[in-house]
Amino acid sequence: MHDDPLYAEARALAGSIAAIRRATGKMNPTDLQEGSEEWERVCLDFVNDLRWALGLEKVASGGQINCNVARGD
Repeated sequence: MHDDPLYAEARALAGSIAAIRRATGKMNPTDLQEGSEEWERVCLDFVNDLRWALGLEKVASGGQINCNVARGD
């Protein structure tokens, strides 16, 4: 699975978003205790940044997300 070019591309995109967020003073999910309310909020914000980079609509507040990509799993 980890030798799949699409996986590598997704990881590169997530890494780029994380670097941009860090450079602009935003927190990343990896900066917080997993499962905390703030972690959930930052995960949603991270996903919205990823969706923006892909030209997609934002996830509505309270939407279901999976932050494993942000953690590197």
